[in-house]
Amino acid sequence: MAKFQIPKKEFEQYPPGLSEGIIYEIEDIGIHPTPFGDRHKIIMKIESLRHTIRQGDQAGDPMTIWTRYNLSGHKNSQLRPHREAILGRPLTEEEAHNFDSDELVGVRVFYVVIHQQGNDGKMYARIDSIGRLDDQTKGTMMDRSAPPQDTSQQSPGEPSPTTQRVPAGQGPNDPDALPF
Repeated sequence: MAKFQIPKKEFEQYPPGLSEGIIYEIEDIGIHPTPFGDRHKIIMKIESLRHTIRQGDQAGDPMTIWTRYNLSGHKNSQLRPHREAILGRPLTEEEAHNFDSDELVGVRVFYVVIHQQGNDGKMYARIDSIGRLDDQTKGTMMDRSAPPQDTSQQSPGEPSPTTQRVPAGQGPNDPDALPF
């Protein structure tokens, strides 16, 4: 049987204090056991508009911070008041118990990061409070699309690499481009 030494990776600690960013993804991570029973969890991922990675292969890329939530619409949950702060209004009971991640993805937010010691003794950055930025045009997100694929081995039926691409905002996913 082979044995491997896996190197420990050191991550740059997210700076504490007030920051600004763009929510770029809400990830459903499923059911997880907790001391209070199994809970459905999601992760909200925010890309910083202020802080960049200083070292390593990703130097210059924006820092990101992730925060986990129980998927809950209860008024005492962490998710509901954060959603209300980001949307800038109270949620109706129906809205509170029906979550659509599209309501948050792409929203520019301000947030306060604090450092807190975890159960394992390590220090973790977490979002203490969050709200919607007044200027929703501020900053741009890093392009997280898939890298271009090699088209040298094109198979029959595929578009050629010289096929004109549809300009952004004019494709089938653009609501203004609907045929009616």
